[in-house]
Amino acid sequence: GGAVETLLTHLIRENERQGKLELLCASVPDDAARRAAEGLKHTKMLFIARPHGHRRYWPMVFVERCLGIAAP
Repeated sequence: GGAVETLLTHLIRENERQGKLELLCASVPDDAARRAAEGLKHTKMLFIARPHGHRRYWPMVFVERCLGIAAP
């Protein structure tokens, strides 16, 4: 979501300036995110594809419905 993404982006940028943490961040595969992550020294990015059939797993469906992102 927007707020979490903004917070993480700010944390990553600030840490790149100060270099106090070694961060590990995960994201779904995204070309813009890959380009933005190029050259980061203190942050490792993992791009993890969403597993097939995840919508059939009921706890994930419940969470997605609560967040308003589930398919009907």
